[in-house]
Amino acid sequence: MRFAEVSPERVVVVAEQWGAVLPGAPTWTLPFPAPDTLRPFEGDAHVYDA
Repeated sequence: MRFAEVSPERVVVVAEQWGAVLPGAPTWTLPFPAPDTLRPFEGDAHVYDA
């Protein structure tokens, strides 16, 4: 993955292959700042709570 765009509202990453971004490569747009669902897990890694 490579950063394609970074702004106060979002971060866009693009798939790369061996360091090159190919035409038509998929991109993903992530909100910024990150919502709670994207924040690091701070609980006990040894406890699974579905």
